[in-house]
Amino acid sequence: MVGRFYLLFTAIILLSCNEEDKKILPVNSSANQEADLKMSIEAYPDSFLLQENLANFYQENGDYEKAIVIMKRRLSEDSLNDKLQEAVGYLYFENDDTAQAINYYKNAYRLAPDKDYLIALATLEAGKKNPIALKLADEIINTDKINSADKAYYVKGIYYSRVGQKDLAIEHLDNAIKSGYTFTP
Repeated sequence: MVGRFYLLFTAIILLSCNEEDKKILPVNSSANQEADLKMSIEAYPDSFLLQENLANFYQENGDYEKAIVIMKRRLSEDSLNDKLQEAVGYLYFENDDTAQAINYYKNAYRLAPDKDYLIALATLEAGKKNPIALKLADEIINTDKINSADKAYYVKGIYYSRVGQKDLAIEHLDNAIKSGYTFTP
C-alpha cells in the first residue's frame, strides 16, 4: 500500500515538473483588469463589491477622479452610509482636495459619531491650520482619554507646527508619545 502511494506520488511530481509544452499566460494588464471589472459590473450592476473593486483599481492606479465618481454614484444610492462617506472623503484626501475630504468626514461623523472619524477630521483641520482642530482634539480627549489621548495630542502638535508655534508643537507631540508609548501616527 505504501509502495503504491509512493509510486503515485513520484509520478505526480514528475508529471508536474514537465511543463515544456505549456504556454505561459500573460499577466492581466491594467487595461484588461479594468475591462473585466466593467464587464462584470454590466452583468451585475447592483453589485457594490464589483463597483468598489473598480474604484479600488482606479485608486491604486492614481486615477482618483474616476474612483470618486464611482463612489459618489454609490453614495447617491445610499447617502446615509457613513462608511461610504468616509471612503469618498479619503479619496478626496488622496486627490489633494482637503476641503472636500473634510466635508465628507463631517458627514460620516454626523451619521455615526465614531472617534476614528473625529480623529481624521481633526487631523485634516489641523493640516489646514484651522483652530477648530484644537476643539476637536479636546473633544477626543474628553470622550476617550484612555484610548485616544495620544492621537488628540498628535493633532494638536500638527496644528501648532503648521501655524509656526514650534514649542507648543513639540510639547504636544511629546504628550502624544507620553500618552501612548507605542503611538505611531
